[in-house]
Amino acid sequence: EEHVRKWEPVVGSEQYAHSSEWPEEFLRTSEELIASPYPSNLQTLCVESFKWADGIYVYTPPSIHIGNRRRYCDVTQRFVKRYGQGQTKVVYTVRMHFDGEESIDVYNVDQKGVQLVDKLRSADWHMPNVFRHPIMIPDEVMPESWKNRK
Repeated sequence: EEHVRKWEPVVGSEQYAHSSEWPEEFLRTSEELIASPYPSNLQTLCVESFKWADGIYVYTPPSIHIGNRRRYCDVTQRFVKRYGQGQTKVVYTVRMHFDGEESIDVYNVDQKGVQLVDKLRSADWHMPNVFRHPIMIPDEVMPESWKNRK
C-alpha cells in the first residue's frame, strides 16, 4: 500500500522502451539515428556469422553447430529486396565491432542476423523502484508485522 502511494517513475523513464515492444518494422541506419536516436536502453547486436566472398564479408545464416554469438553492430544501410510476386525481404549492411577498434562491414544481413535488444541490465525489471505486478494475495492473510516494513 505504501509503495503504491509513494511510487514515482525513475528519471528518464519516459524515454524507456522495451525491445520486444518496439513498434518499427525496420531498424534505423546510423544516419537516421542522428536525427532520431533509439532510447538509451536499446542497442543493435548482430549474429557473428559471415564468410569472405568476392572481396566482401557476406552474412550467412548460422547453422545449429555454429551457435549465435552476437557482436555490437551499427546498421549502415537498409535495402528492400523484391522477389516473387510482390514479396519483399529487408536486408542490411552492418558494421560489426570486435574487441579494440577493429570492425568490418558485413553485407546482406537479414532480419534474423541483426536485432534491436535491451542493453545489459536496462530492462524495466532492473529499475530500482520497479512496480511489480500484484500477486493477488489478500492483505488479510499477511501478518501486520510484514506490512510496510521499515
